[in-house]
Amino acid sequence: MESLFGAFTSEARAIGGELHEPACRMAWNALVYESFGDEGAGWLEAWIHLSLHCVLRIVANSPELILRADLGDLGSEGAARIRSICEAAEERRHGGGGGGDVDEGSLYWQVGDSEASTLRFLSELARGCRLLRDLSILDTAHSAVRGAATRMVCDNVGAQESQWEEAALLALLQSVCHAAGILDVLLANPPARSLADHVESHLYAQFSALRVSELFSIIVDYPDSRAAIDDLRTCVAKLGNMRQVAVSLRDSVQQRLLHPGATTGDILTQYISAIRCLRLLDPSSTMLEVVAQPIRSYLRSRDNTVPCIVQDMVSAESELFEDLASGPAVLLDSTPEGVVYDEEYSGRDWEPLPVEAKSTYRTAQRRDADVLSLLVSIYDTRDVFVQEFEAHLAQSLLECEGYDTTREIKQVEMMKLRFGGPAMERCEVMLKDMADSKRINQSVAESGRCNPVHQATVVSRQFWAPATMEQYALPPPMAAMR
Repeated sequence: MESLFGAFTSEARAIGGELHEPACRMAWNALVYESFGDEGAGWLEAWIHLSLHCVLRIVANSPELILRADLGDLGSEGAARIRSICEAAEERRHGGGGGGDVDEGSLYWQVGDSEASTLRFLSELARGCRLLRDLSILDTAHSAVRGAATRMVCDNVGAQESQWEEAALLALLQSVCHAAGILDVLLANPPARSLADHVESHLYAQFSALRVSELFSIIVDYPDSRAAIDDLRTCVAKLGNMRQVAVSLRDSVQQRLLHPGATTGDILTQYISAIRCLRLLDPSSTMLEVVAQPIRSYLRSRDNTVPCIVQDMVSAESELFEDLASGPAVLLDSTPEGVVYDEEYSGRDWEPLPVEAKSTYRTAQRRDADVLSLLVSIYDTRDVFVQEFEAHLAQSLLECEGYDTTREIKQVEMMKLRFGGPAMERCEVMLKDMADSKRINQSVAESGRCNPVHQATVVSRQFWAPATMEQYALPPPMAAMR
């Protein structure tokens, strides 16, 4: 090949006079590469693509074999880099760094299971790379090499679709970068880092795009999908695409959640999960505000939003019940009553809000508020929640048997901590009416003037919220007294 290059140079000088060696070398590279046409570029890309897949499998499963393979004269720098990559891969395998075996189904060309076939493959790969160097076409074929690396990244990232229970980014990044690093050394002497750098940046972009497209479903699956949230947070920190992620999720929420087919309970559940997840992605809550604004507006337009929130507040199985029962409220300054700190976030070191968190971002200004506080702040007043709780309490008290108000007393005490004692004055009167009714009925029963199976509740009507009573037939003795 060098003799052909010499003839080419001599002929070029004879035609065009004195030419510089680099100019001749560039012209020769272009001539050799272009002589193969598009088909040759496709062959080269396919070969490098398959080689990367196979090297990836070897690095993941048997990196020590690379050190034993005949890779030719790599020079001291190249040999040192190969050794460093293999040692890092071996440490990751045995040190619990994740990764594991590469899925054989993702490989187009399988490396043999025996050590001999693996060593033979590595030797042939090194010879092929030397041939490419000798042909001096790698610079001209730069796009084909990067295209192959890009395809390899896409293949491996695609295998992580819907795999949310375990963190995958770090192990995947190490594997593909190690494979690209090996090929970097074999293709360039002295070794370059162009391919490994390209693989790293492209993997972050592809992995981020995958998880962003799945983010709505990841939030639905939270907390089982916590590992996927952590991976996406790493990508966002690397790429700085927080705003794009938030806008994409907001569009998904508007399309898939905010429509008449979704119940208010489902929307609230998804909103609560979004609060948890987006605070992990962005502690400043700026991303949460972008996503939350249309959800909050839509919830305000539904008539049963407040009843659903109050029902969850008093249900022992609900997350909101945990917030309500979390203890004395720590009121935020300059915010509506009922907004309190979330202990998980209020204990962090203070950080300034990012530039994106303008004054219109109400949630970002309450980034330490707990989930229940964010739901309360959907409305500009707490009164709607107090009134709804009064109606709930009245209904619950009228339906309780034997004047057992233990559960209701606990609920009222928790509401006092959240909304203050004065807001619960009417509820206190209801509870007192129940206690007085119990005492009156006991006195009547002890006097023998009334059948003890009949019990009456005496209420202070002006303090009781209207309650819905089902139609029912009176017992015969009481019906006869009418």
